[in-house]
Amino acid sequence: MGAETELKLAISGKDVAEFRQLSLLNSETSQYEGKQQLVNHYYDTTDQQLHKQRVALRTRLTGDGQWLQTLKTRGNSVDGLSVRGEWEWPLKSSELDFTCLTADIWPEPLQRIKPADLNVVLSTNFERESWLVTLASGAAIEIALDIGSIVAGDAQQPIREVELELKQGLVDDLKGLADELMKFIHLVPCDLSKAERGYLLLNIGNGSEANE
Repeated sequence: MGAETELKLAISGKDVAEFRQLSLLNSETSQYEGKQQLVNHYYDTTDQQLHKQRVALRTRLTGDGQWLQTLKTRGNSVDGLSVRGEWEWPLKSSELDFTCLTADIWPEPLQRIKPADLNVVLSTNFERESWLVTLASGAAIEIALDIGSIVAGDAQQPIREVELELKQGLVDDLKGLADELMKFIHLVPCDLSKAERGYLLLNIGNGSEANE
């Protein structure tokens, strides 16, 4: 388990090419990590018990053909900066492995849920291009450019995001790097995760409000 600390920023489609050309991403302090296509399926009950507990449970197909299962628990997000508990397990197939969700990490209000109660409620499909940047302070921050779409029922919404994830260092390092990027590219802090945006689409399509 680790605490995921990241800062999410929305980017306009017209600024994506310019973002890739930023000197920060093409300097000796930046290591290009390449591109990969990521397909994610988010699970929940029909009455969205996980969403109500602010829990995200997903399986992800990575560019190298590996399936991963991830659990993210309740966290806070302010001005795009979020800190959440995160657990991840490799899978042998695309099927959800419910045995990983032990009582010490699975929130108590959800412990009556059975595997048959969980189904895919929304998906995301996007290309992630990433760079690992080392700052003068010694902090290491991964910058990811995500371009793709969210699918929830019959509704779709584009994904155009820049995510900064703190790998080593302080939160102030993360904020400082975001401020530096925003000097050159128009980026807008975003407090909604891809999953949360998907639930908004899903509930609008169902004619209901999220978190009812």
